[in-house]
Amino acid sequence: MTSRGEPAPFERFIQRFGILIIIVSGCLVYANSLHNDFVWDDTTLILGDKKLSDWGSLKEELTHPLGYCSGRSFDSYRPLQTLSYMADRWLWGTDPAGFRCTSIFFHVAAAVLLFFLLTLIIKNPAVAFLTAELFVVHPVHTSGVVYLAARDNPLGLFFFLLAFLGYCNWTRRKGYHAAPWFIISLAGAWCAFMSREIMFLIPVMFIWYEVVFRQDAPGDLRRLFIRIAPYAALLALYYFFFYRVAKPILLTEMNHYQDAYLTTRNALLILSPVLATYLRLLAFPYGLHMTYIFPLPRSFTEEWIFSSFLALIVIAGAAGWLSRRSKELRFAAGWFIIWFLPVSNLWGFFNAVMAEHWIYTASIGYFLFISILVVRYAKRPTFAGRAVLGSVICVLAAYGIITAQTNTTWKNEESIYLNTLKYSPYDARTIINLARIYKKQGKRAEAEQLLTKAHQLRPDLY
Repeated sequence: MTSRGEPAPFERFIQRFGILIIIVSGCLVYANSLHNDFVWDDTTLILGDKKLSDWGSLKEELTHPLGYCSGRSFDSYRPLQTLSYMADRWLWGTDPAGFRCTSIFFHVAAAVLLFFLLTLIIKNPAVAFLTAELFVVHPVHTSGVVYLAARDNPLGLFFFLLAFLGYCNWTRRKGYHAAPWFIISLAGAWCAFMSREIMFLIPVMFIWYEVVFRQDAPGDLRRLFIRIAPYAALLALYYFFFYRVAKPILLTEMNHYQDAYLTTRNALLILSPVLATYLRLLAFPYGLHMTYIFPLPRSFTEEWIFSSFLALIVIAGAAGWLSRRSKELRFAAGWFIIWFLPVSNLWGFFNAVMAEHWIYTASIGYFLFISILVVRYAKRPTFAGRAVLGSVICVLAAYGIITAQTNTTWKNEESIYLNTLKYSPYDARTIINLARIYKKQGKRAEAEQLLTKAHQLRPDLY
């Protein structure tokens, strides 16, 4: 702000063109992905489900686990994701470009909502813009956007941010002016629940917001309870529907992924290497690929485990020191922790140790934390401030270029499998998938060689 209380020139620029920059940059970095084919689980969920084009099958599609009508059910209940596939099938047929346009739309729209939300909460357009811009162009989100089977990420985040924006406006208004925002917030929360399972943490996120920013809430538990109660009731309704309709099907008709690697003990031991890898990908997004393989952990004192633990202690200490007088930084750190926990394998095992698109929602906390620090120094009218601002522009440009390059690794199934094996050469499942591609292409010798290698690695799979 200027001395007269007017917005500074940079803030005025963001207010006028910030949203446009977010939209244009988000569309540009993913434009070259429109020519990509269906890959990995896309083929099962979209091409394998012949009932997606039949609206008469709507009830069957929405009351069964994801992928049920394709003949291969996934351990997920995401009816809104299935509904989005049906809409795409109606609009685009089996053209992957149309499906990808929808995923890009929700990703970019989520970034716009994030800008509005943070402008309202943080009250700093520069911080809100930089956070949203980092989010929309960052390469780590490529799999969450380009990989159509992971559409639950942009879809769930979009509705969560809509619910959050509605909640903030509802609690700041009175009377009939608040009612529309309350309805928008509840509708957004319900759609988020139906898009992605981890969105059950929405009430927790609202509580964290109240504790950090709303000074009246910590001392007024009754008011906090009244604000959160509708969302808790909505969540209870969701779980009632989930267990009454979908859970029996999940238990009786699905083959749950089981792997001796994913035990509670192992999950605890590799927690620090996994978290350190996520943070590395957010800061330095190189070596992006689909499947991450970690050695079987034996002891906490192993170098790769203990060193990552020490690194996280240092990072946590630095973050705590920086946040001691900044509620905005505390909010950002809390955002990351809250949304990281459900994908940490600590209270339920997924079909892998980690995946880039799992950090989709949690990454916002990281971007917000970094943006607050960067804007704090970049706004200084000194050489150092201008250097920071120039560095930010270069980083954003580099991230955008890397994202566009990473899109090419998702061009087809062969390219994604080859890229995965480049970084995880001992992933037996990917080796088998690549062998199947080679067999279809008539490369029988290469296929047999790969299948022999997969059998040596995992005899139980082949």
